[in-house]
Amino acid sequence: MLLLLFLLSATPLSATTVTLTNQPAYAAQRPCATDCFYEGFSVDGGPDRLANQIGCDTDPIENECFCRPDMQQDAINNLQSCVNSACDSKTRDLDSALSVYNDYCTKNGYTREAITTPTSGTTTTSPATVTVTVTVTAGARRLQPPFRLTGFVL
Repeated sequence: MLLLLFLLSATPLSATTVTLTNQPAYAAQRPCATDCFYEGFSVDGGPDRLANQIGCDTDPIENECFCRPDMQQDAINNLQSCVNSACDSKTRDLDSALSVYNDYCTKNGYTREAITTPTSGTTTTSPATVTVTVTVTAGARRLQPPFRLTGFVL
């Protein structure tokens, strides 16, 4: 009896296989976007192209790798590059693909790692306003001042 309990506790829990390609939102995408997830070489099916691109096994594709917090930014970068190229930079296709991936991982209990950006040395510059003064000489057409040009950065 103890041996049986030991064997059961020593047996690793099976990982959860990715089911992203079964989701209605996935199926609603244009083919140019779905091709960035799925290529068709995985025996078990699923988003094998994306899994392969981020370094996950593809037979089977497991949530534990596909949605791992430290791998999600790689997946996002890959999807951005692929969908922008395949879908002619259509924002709607990119937004849809990113939403499919993010929503799937979130619903399965995975959250992205916080991305930190350096704050020292950064400045923001607002556009300068340029005021132009026009002097009218005799015989010239009269222009109506004031003239303001905005949106120029000096």
